Amino acid sequence: MKYLAKKFSRKTFSKWLSLSQNEEYILKIINEIGVTPSSISRKMSAYINTSTIDNNLFHALTENNLLQILSLTLAVLCVLVCPPLLYSVIWFEKFGSDKKRTLINKLVSMNCWNTIGYLIFVQTLEILRFIHGPLPRVICAVQNVLRFSFGCSIVLNADATLVANYAYIFWLKNPAAFHDDFWCNFISAWIYLMSFLIMGTLHTMDEFQTQPCLICMGKIATQELELVTMRGVGYILISSGLINIVLHMRISNYKKVRNTNLFVFKII
Repeated sequence: MKYLAKKFSRKTFSKWLSLSQNEEYILKIINEIGVTPSSISRKMSAYINTSTIDNNLFHALTENNLLQILSLTLAVLCVLVCPPLLYSVIWFEKFGSDKKRTLINKLVSMNCWNTIGYLIFVQTLEILRFIHGPLPRVICAVQNVLRFSFGCSIVLNADATLVANYAYIFWLKNPAAFHDDFWCNFISAWIYLMSFLIMGTLHTMDEFQTQPCLICMGKIATQELELVTMRGVGYILISSGLINIVLHMRISNYKKVRNTNLFVFKII
């Protein structure tokens, strides 16, 4: 019982002890229901930590040591250097030597635009949080919706590129008659809109209590969070992985058979 006295205040402990004078009987009841003083203490501390803001949470991140300075410098360089490089890829895809812009090329360019948007709207706020500390709830909510939306758009655009490649090989008899501009705009708009709506809805269902959002606001979640958002992202990633495996296997098998047939034809 000395261990219990250390965990709880004397007043609370005396009230609990007054229920029975038999210490062994009390401990037996606690063990039967599967609750220990240490688990009670952990749950209480978890509740306190998730419902309060620790103002010193970002203190270590803002210390002027070499590692933090290098990390901040690298993040700033990524925001400043990567967007022009990605835009150069977009420019070359549009005005480069290849005059025939296929749907695959345009979807790759859309992924470059996704990455640029992520760096400008998400990574910039990460740098601000790194320097300033916890941000307001509204800014953190918008940042995290955009974070997951851009990430989901990149994954879905990559899937659309693979599906377009599959369609060019197996479905389209006359690829030249395919309206690349229309389908690129339609697929991109659909992906952007659905990603934003789905991630916004999932975050609203979680009341924006996701781990990245809590960290942005300066809160520490010491207990496991049951999040609809993370389950939704997991389903998207699993579906994307299955689509990539199936289509890659189908395309690889087709190319292997075609190369074999060409080799046999040359021999003949």
